[in-house]
Amino acid sequence: MGLGLVGDDDARIAERIANGDADAEAELVRRFRPGLLAVLRFRTRDPELAQDLTQEVLISAIRSLRDGRLRQGERLAGYLHAIARNHLASHGRREARRPRALPLEHAGDLAGPDEARARENRQLAAQALAGVEPLDRQILELALVECLKPAEIAARLGLTPEAVGMRRLRALRRAASRMRESLASGRPQRLTK
Repeated sequence: MGLGLVGDDDARIAERIANGDADAEAELVRRFRPGLLAVLRFRTRDPELAQDLTQEVLISAIRSLRDGRLRQGERLAGYLHAIARNHLASHGRREARRPRALPLEHAGDLAGPDEARARENRQLAAQALAGVEPLDRQILELALVECLKPAEIAARLGLTPEAVGMRRLRALRRAASRMRESLASGRPQRLTK
């Protein structure tokens, strides 16, 4: 995996960290951080998440090494790889448990009986969005409902992140303008293109 050099150097770093040597901890970070970051970027496809996970892995590894949990210091690279794999799996489990937002057309399903105005506003929003081109509506749903970043949306739809940003902004402006017009008239209207 290329996380670092295997052998006596790894064993010495592990031993020094177990003995409380802060310089050894810094050396561990300096040697293994780039490789861990590269692997986690590849696995997550998210640079920010990879940075966070790399930090968590290094902190966990240092704590573990301070406690003397690594019996064979020459296996330090494999040990770090196992910690990274565990953190990545934990992140995946957390994400799988996280509740997903309802698509915009189903948002009214959650309204209580005394939320007539909120329901009406949701209907206006849905009508305004219905007047948006299908690709732009898909971009808005991916951005607003699934909370995807422009680069992620672009990859899904075969567009550039810049095109996604421009289309999203235009669609939001168009939908907001239609909602304002409808609200100014005092009653919901059928909104057309």
